[in-house]
Amino acid sequence: MSTLDNPVALSSQEIGSLGAPTVTPSGTEAQRFVQACSTWYREWLDSNAPILNTNGIKNNQVLVMIHVVSPEVERADFASVGTDKAFVFRAAFDANLEGVVLATENTRKMIRIREGFSSISEAMAICMDLPVEATFVVIPLAQRKMMLHFAGDDLESWCEHPPEFQMRSDVDVLSVERIDKDIYEFHDQTLKIAASRISRRIWLGPSQPYKLVHNPEEAIQSYLFTALDNRYLYLKAIVDEETVGRGGRCDIRVQWPNPAGPHNYTSVMIELKVLIEGRGNAAHRRWIWKGIKQANRYRRVDTAGVFACIFDGRKDQSDQMPGFKPHAERLNVNLRWYQMDPPLDKAWDDEVPDLTIAAASNSDSVADATGDPPEAQDEDLSFASSSESSAS
Repeated sequence: MSTLDNPVALSSQEIGSLGAPTVTPSGTEAQRFVQACSTWYREWLDSNAPILNTNGIKNNQVLVMIHVVSPEVERADFASVGTDKAFVFRAAFDANLEGVVLATENTRKMIRIREGFSSISEAMAICMDLPVEATFVVIPLAQRKMMLHFAGDDLESWCEHPPEFQMRSDVDVLSVERIDKDIYEFHDQTLKIAASRISRRIWLGPSQPYKLVHNPEEAIQSYLFTALDNRYLYLKAIVDEETVGRGGRCDIRVQWPNPAGPHNYTSVMIELKVLIEGRGNAAHRRWIWKGIKQANRYRRVDTAGVFACIFDGRKDQSDQMPGFKPHAERLNVNLRWYQMDPPLDKAWDDEVPDLTIAAASNSDSVADATGDPPEAQDEDLSFASSSESSAS
């Protein structure tokens, strides 16, 4: 037996059997649940592609997946929805699966409590009776899309405009330009307008119109990851987060097969930064420059492009700091700027989600932006001083 005084070293075979380390998906528990449902649905579509291609899945075949901690224990809380108890095995990918399922965060434990619905409308009506604090996804299996409900969102207004992610079935070739366009489309549909359901998960609301939730970069990363992962379903691409490389941990990597190229795969690396109101122009400049340099460092031998995506949450977004553009181009970094509309009084409905994850301090996930990051000293920013002095 090994003790602290007499340790036993692991053999090379034992170390090899451990495999590569994995990183927990980003976001809150609810966001990770949505990611897990997306991954499961991806695999279900792939397994049932022959049946889908011959229209073998019914239009009224709908699956509702509700996030719970313990399906067996919490079944009683959803007795009004259904009282069945059928265990669903994650890897079975049953083509006939439908109804209401209680699932854990990673979807490894699932119990079906209701068999099915006569229509998608009936499934939506059943969801209207769920507790408002429930996080769930509605999957019309033949439509290749997911509709999301996060805890706290008003169910009546959710039914009118549920946020959804399409599982695309096109066969376009992946490229840097395609990914660039899809990130822009994600922003345009989710974060550009404050009234969108995803924006409601990023801002605190009209009472604090320029305050973001705690760790907004992680929240945006989670939604963007899910959107890209769904979009590239049939392109055999790998979309993953917090990928470890020689430059550190990249927020999102998209990688796809390229057998005709010099490497087996081609990749694109994406770094996200959020500008938070009240930090000051100097801190914002350091944060942008850090994002550009990080994106450049994440480049690998198979990388076709890198992105530094700046999401602007400032009150005054008129200055987009053009002084950074030539220096990003010099490093061959695609610098992209995305403005986020703050939730002023007319932007949201009267019902405001309960964003309990908010922190009054609104601190960054990486560093206190009031101090220089170790790799971003003031001399690095001399090129931007003249063009931005008017905004200081």
